[in-house]
Amino acid sequence: MTGDLKVIYVTGGMQVERCMNQLELAELLKNDDVLLVSVNAPKVRTYRKRKKK
Repeated sequence: MTGDLKVIYVTGGMQVERCMNQLELAELLKNDDVLLVSVNAPKVRTYRKRKKK
């Protein structure tokens, strides 16, 4: 699994979004002050409700 991962994490009070591979993610998670939020989270889609005539 060497594809790009969309990673969201919090460090130093800031939320960061990055695309990285699995090896970079492993190095990032070794750091104690990094809080992982999500990896490859699906986007939430909303649809408008149809109005009855």
